[in-house]
Amino acid sequence: MPSRILHYLEHTVAEWRSLKNVISGGQEDWLPNPEPQLPLAGRTHRGLSSRSINQDGIAFFASGNNRLVLIAADGIGGAPGGETASALLLLTVVSQLTRIRSLRRIFQYLVPAAFEEFHRKSLKQGNSPLETSSMGTTYAAVDIRSDFAHVYHQGDTKAVHIRNGHVVSETLDHTLEQELRLRGNTNVPARARHIVTSCVSLVHGLPRKMQPVTKNRWILDNDDWIILGTDGLFDVLDAAEVATITNSFSTPSQVVYALDTCVRMLVEKGAKDDNVSIIAYQHKCDTPAFVVE
Repeated sequence: MPSRILHYLEHTVAEWRSLKNVISGGQEDWLPNPEPQLPLAGRTHRGLSSRSINQDGIAFFASGNNRLVLIAADGIGGAPGGETASALLLLTVVSQLTRIRSLRRIFQYLVPAAFEEFHRKSLKQGNSPLETSSMGTTYAAVDIRSDFAHVYHQGDTKAVHIRNGHVVSETLDHTLEQELRLRGNTNVPARARHIVTSCVSLVHGLPRKMQPVTKNRWILDNDDWIILGTDGLFDVLDAAEVATITNSFSTPSQVVYALDTCVRMLVEKGAKDDNVSIIAYQHKCDTPAFVVE
């Protein structure tokens, strides 16, 4: 399955086995301006390494009732399973938003059901249970309605709210590192730092569990930014650095390009290399509606 950008345009997904038919090809996916009237851009790619698979994915859903949903996901559980998991989550969300308004309900009930159904069909087709039983995905999703952003996330895929170059709000990772930090333990040995930052405590996947969905609500002002990114971005740049870079540019496509370029430069100097996914959205209070014709 190739790396992908999922662009929702009045289609639905009836069967999980249709995954490959609606995923765009190419290893260097780029979404400089998906819809001229939408102030957003995004990119997902494999990183600088020789990895053959991109386990990340990004998607958006726009409707004519002042609503825009942005999602970034990072699959885990081995390359094939992780890639399938992130794509499955994105496809489930964008296909269900046409009939179910509650994003929380989709994440808490329908996405786990989709994972179970996909796993069942995979076994029926004679595949090894190990190919899907351990797959899972982190995600960050922002549901923008007028001047409010409802934020949902699990794992270490992050959303950041930026105003005038400063971080207003950010999601807290579900990782061992974050749990230690909240307990006041910040003295992690250098040898163990990679382990604690990579140990994700909350993901979507199998076996099915009624996992809690963390939700926040942010109030947006004109020209505020929302940046979504997987750990390929935020393990290299922290939220404050992302805010500073974002404030130096005026359009979402410029911001995505700048952030991606900074990550590449730092990886070349020894920073952690990983799949990278970035979405940049600039809020406009005077925009009457998000319309996709």
